[in-house]
Amino acid sequence: MSKKSINHKEVTITIKTKLLEGKSKSEILQELTGVGYDKETVAQIISATPSSEARRKYKLLNNILVGLILLVGIFKILAGIVILAPISLTSIPLVLLTPILNVIFAMLVLNFNGKFYRIIGLMSLGSIGKMIGKWGGAGYYYYRNMRINLCSIILFS
Repeated sequence: MSKKSINHKEVTITIKTKLLEGKSKSEILQELTGVGYDKETVAQIISATPSSEARRKYKLLNNILVGLILLVGIFKILAGIVILAPISLTSIPLVLLTPILNVIFAMLVLNFNGKFYRIIGLMSLGSIGKMIGKWGGAGYYYYRNMRINLCSIILFS
């Protein structure tokens, strides 16, 4: 039997509705692969889709993460205004472009999109390493190399 091409959005909606019906993830995997979808791709989508119980359990932590991401975006806007206001008032609208990534990440986290948590975590670790490196002066290069090695280990393991 040939494999069907996967419409990720359609499969994700199907998985979410079946999880709400109370089916287990293994039952959903068997059902969707029985229809002809690729087993590995469906398994990846299922693993990135939290159950309703997990959503309830981690809702508070998820909302805190969204708040922190948006707070960093607000700080980016304020820092941009402080930096650009003395130069030119017409360049202040450019400040609104900097937090776009924060808003996108906040929307992805708000929707419990699992595959982006690793990216957000790596970016956070990189920022923390950069901040620590600035405290140590010449230690910046040590922490930069440590971040690169850490990212390589996480991404390729």
